[in-house]
Amino acid sequence: KTTKIGVHHSGPLSPTTPYSSSRMLTEASINTAHKARDFNLSQLGFYIGYNVVIYPDGTMKQYRLLGEQTAAATGSNFDTFHICLIGNFTARDRGIDGRQPVEYPTNAQVATLTKIMRALLDGKPQGAGIQVAKGQDFAFTAYNVFPHRILQPNHTSCYGSLLDDNWARNIAFDYLKEQNKHIEGAPPATD
Repeated sequence: KTTKIGVHHSGPLSPTTPYSSSRMLTEASINTAHKARDFNLSQLGFYIGYNVVIYPDGTMKQYRLLGEQTAAATGSNFDTFHICLIGNFTARDRGIDGRQPVEYPTNAQVATLTKIMRALLDGKPQGAGIQVAKGQDFAFTAYNVFPHRILQPNHTSCYGSLLDDNWARNIAFDYLKEQNKHIEGAPPATD
């Protein structure tokens, strides 16, 4: 059963360039890199380890079915729907000047992430264009939205130091608050 949502960033292009942008990554470059890491071929025909990737222009592409084994976070590849935003959301320490971002998620990426999370929380992933593995059982809650670094502690800082641990979870909770306002403001039922 898939019950968690894991959120990632593509991060720096290499460990030796921690403050490099990765906005120019393409499907082909990610697929080649993940194939080189011996990730298994997905049912959709890709080596990319995430269920979906959100590109800087807000385009979402699915690479693994909801419920299919991923290759995104050791220990969370069977029960987690993994979403990767292309970009390096890390802060450079600038001493007296403070922290300076490499880059933030684009507004288009946040809008797409919000759409996906709403569909997952509503139990209607197809509403966001997400394909589900045959016979797959899933149930998502806002409490089960995590950055990669929480799913795999002491391994990574993913989804970047600019975004706190609750950044993605707060998107889910904001949606639930919005839904409750609609329910609270609804006219009384009549018989």
